[in-house]
Amino acid sequence: MIEKIELTDEFAKAFHLMENTHQCVFIRGKAGTGKSTLLHYF
Repeated sequence: MIEKIELTDEFAKAFHLMENTHQCVFIRGKAGTGKSTLLHYF
């Protein structure tokens, strides 16, 4: 089952960075901000 997610500007920027770099990316944020969702989407 595919869940619908809200693509905020921050989410899109982080995803774009992860997709287009060979550098390590450190993802941080408060609880419930979508860190795990971003990683699953990636």
